[in-house]
Amino acid sequence: MQELTFVEQVMHVSELDRSVQFYCDLLGFVEVDREEFMGQRMVHLSRPELRLFLLQEASDIPPPEPFLFRVLMHFRSRGSLEETYQHFIGAGARIIQEPASTPWGEEAFVVADPDGYRVLIAAPGK
Repeated sequence: MQELTFVEQVMHVSELDRSVQFYCDLLGFVEVDREEFMGQRMVHLSRPELRLFLLQEASDIPPPEPFLFRVLMHFRSRGSLEETYQHFIGAGARIIQEPASTPWGEEAFVVADPDGYRVLIAAPGK
C-alpha cells in the first residue's frame, strides 16, 4: 500500500466567523489566513498537530444530509477534564454527551460545534 500523509481537514460551515470563534476560543486553533477558494470564503486554522480549513457554504447549496455530520474530532485534554468541561459550559458550548468513562480507559465528553460537527474531549481515566 502506498504511504499517505494526512494534510488537513476541510469542513463546510454555515457561518464562517461563528465557527472560527468556536475553534479558536475553545479548541486552541490559531487563524493563519483568510482567502477565497472556488468562489467561497475560507479560513485556514492551525494547531501544531492539525490544519483545519473552514469553508463558508454557498447560500445556493442545500444543507447537507444529517449523516454528513458524523465527523468526530478527538482531542486530548492536558489538564483536568472537569476544568476543561466547565470551560466549555461557561462558553455556552452545546454538550452532546456529559463526561463519562470510555471503553478504552479515558474520561471524555462530547460537544457540537456551531454546525453540529462532534468534538470529543478526553483525558486519561482515573
